[in-house]
Amino acid sequence: MQKNGYEDVLERTDINSLLTCWKEVFEGKPISSYYALVAFDGDQMGKILSGDTNFFKGNDLQNYQGEVSRLLTAFANNVKGFFKNKDKGAVAYSGGDDFLGFVNLAELFEVMRWLRTEFHKQVSMELSKAGYFKDNIDFTFSTGIVIAHYKTPLSIVLDKAREMEKLAKSPKGGDRDAFAISVLKKSGESHETFFRWELAKGLKFWTAIERLVGYFEEGYCSDTFVRNLATEFSSLQDGAGNITDSGMVKLELSRLVKRSMTEKGKQAGKTAEIQTTVETLMISNKRKEGNFKLELLTEAIGIALFLKINRKKQQPEIKAKIA
Repeated sequence: MQKNGYEDVLERTDINSLLTCWKEVFEGKPISSYYALVAFDGDQMGKILSGDTNFFKGNDLQNYQGEVSRLLTAFANNVKGFFKNKDKGAVAYSGGDDFLGFVNLAELFEVMRWLRTEFHKQVSMELSKAGYFKDNIDFTFSTGIVIAHYKTPLSIVLDKAREMEKLAKSPKGGDRDAFAISVLKKSGESHETFFRWELAKGLKFWTAIERLVGYFEEGYCSDTFVRNLATEFSSLQDGAGNITDSGMVKLELSRLVKRSMTEKGKQAGKTAEIQTTVETLMISNKRKEGNFKLELLTEAIGIALFLKINRKKQQPEIKAKIA
């Protein structure tokens, strides 16, 4: 992260600037007591800028580098324009391929969808159209998202954002072009998980979490299947927490989802839809064919439940706490 310039970003973005942005998100607004701190960083930026032949094709390296710089600058400015709607949050730093900002929880899904989609359109696709990238090459970014209570010291939230961004990039985590998300509850409990962005598939994992939040908010299902899922499947895990029998998991998942459906959910015909959404999150976390980590799935569902409860709750008067 340091080699990619993130530490430099924090040097350029002093704590007073961060506090100012933090206040813009909260003061005088009927929003949750929790907020999201988002940090993203371009993947393999050094190779892309240097004209590494795995990415770059052509002979005019100087013009290519100039175009990369121009597009990133334009995108950074567009990000700032997007956040002029203060209900979305506030930008602490936007450099094109790197970003640090505070996001209103009610707007989190829309904001992240816009950032990931528009980076692809405004930067990566433009470089491809200009003939600078080899076929099937995409300029991507990895994201750390931390959801924290406003009383949590900002230094702790920043450290967690660094950690989540590193997890999103790590081969043991998202392995680039991914997001890692963490919830730091006021109680001290936490949840965290990671997924790939999968832009070509409509950000299907990000969308799956959003849909789960909606199902819980609409009262289509209870949270009982989350607890039951962890209990029922624990015996199927190996020593590393992996489950290899995904067929058995799907059968049991179907039973648990049906048991958790409310009358409203049944009448709306949401049973199969909810099961499919949960299966999407399960399959996405396969570390190899036919193998997935149960914890990553249950943590994702836990985050969805948390957002259902907290993303629209009104908070008391805010007093900054930086430590």
